[in-house]
Amino acid sequence: MHEEPTRRNRSLPDFEALVGGVRGVPAADAERPLGDRWGRDPELVERLAPFVDFLYDRWFRTEADGFENIPEGGALLVANHAGAFPPDAPQIQWAVRRHLERDVYMMGENLLSRVPFLGWVFRRAGGIEANPETARKLLADDGCLALVFPEGTKGTGKHMSQRYRLQRFGRGGFVRVAMDAGVPIVPVVVLGAEEAMPVFGNLDFVARLANLPYVPLTSLIWLPVKFRIKFLPPIHVADGPTDDHTVALYTEGIRDAIQTALLDLIGARKSVVLG
Repeated sequence: MHEEPTRRNRSLPDFEALVGGVRGVPAADAERPLGDRWGRDPELVERLAPFVDFLYDRWFRTEADGFENIPEGGALLVANHAGAFPPDAPQIQWAVRRHLERDVYMMGENLLSRVPFLGWVFRRAGGIEANPETARKLLADDGCLALVFPEGTKGTGKHMSQRYRLQRFGRGGFVRVAMDAGVPIVPVVVLGAEEAMPVFGNLDFVARLANLPYVPLTSLIWLPVKFRIKFLPPIHVADGPTDDHTVALYTEGIRDAIQTALLDLIGARKSVVLG
């Protein structure tokens, strides 16, 4: 179990020491061994904790519920995804860490992973490459929690006019991951990311030159909107057939469950900023 430090006594981190100035990763940090077999560095996470606490408690004022739906052992958390540079992953990770004292690894390609230094932070904070063998070991062998966003960049790059309309959940790769690892899927609903850094347009020409999925026209910082996170009841997929039709049914069913719950949260919300 992770023993959570007392948040009241924390101060904001020394970012100059954290990033080693503007020249890149500190040499000592670059040379020392990784914190665990997946590359997550608990020491770095603790150094970032005051800043994430500030975002969670003060900036986004995040409220989360449904933790009883996260089983012990391995599970795959599947969430909706949005915002030019979405803060939804760290909010989900921090919610679970706060309430269950468990760490959540983020699986998949993240736009930040391509950015110098930020990509290093992403990996050391629990971001890992998504492939079947890694997923099986992480979920089945180590009994960890992993987070995936099936919408990918289609979710984060969508225009503000399409907010809260979930994009296609791919071809169901995440369902096959859960089937192979023998773990349940926990759908996760996130409200707030769409407005935290909305996309007003995309610079397609610049994106092509930079070989990026999109270059958004957006706010310069995350906006202080109210976040709500809800963990839905787990879906057990491991005991069923693994044919393409069954996988597609699970995929669409999970997407529909998240979309329905998301619309319910929107309907109950009185204010984007106040909740």
